[in-house]
Amino acid sequence: MGPQGSFGARIDFRMVHSLTTTPGMHTDTTAEPLSRNGAAAAQRLAERLRGGEARIGVVGLGYVGLPLAVEYADRGFTTVGVDVDADRVARLNAGENWNEDLADETVRRVVTEETLTAETDVGQAGAVDVFFVCVPTPLTAHKDPASSRHSSVVHVHALHPPPRPLP
Repeated sequence: MGPQGSFGARIDFRMVHSLTTTPGMHTDTTAEPLSRNGAAAAQRLAERLRGGEARIGVVGLGYVGLPLAVEYADRGFTTVGVDVDADRVARLNAGENWNEDLADETVRRVVTEETLTAETDVGQAGAVDVFFVCVPTPLTAHKDPASSRHSSVVHVHALHPPPRPLP
């Protein structure tokens, strides 16, 4: 497992490799068999992640998303957070921290170093290699998950694909 991060979480970057090279897993949008194109794309992505070169996107900057974004930025990954709350985005871009589990100085530093930026529109996020979706899952009256927020994130990303293909 990886070293402990700024908010106490441990990230196992070895898991990234095993997840991105699972036989039969399709990771690209070309609809080609994994053996032709997908495995190579997955391997390149795993290499970018291991080398700290991947651009990370975190959709939702609440109590889960903000610490995740800060952790990746603190490890040197160029990270962009996306949130529909324009005030929250402006505050983060000003280096303000609203999460008591994070050190104010860490948030200020990653923003000042420009390893962490925030946007209100996922279409403005630029060339992101990996998106983490950290939005609440509301429950229906019958306590079933209502995935409307997740669907809207996926829909917006489908309408605004990254300006470059996955590595």
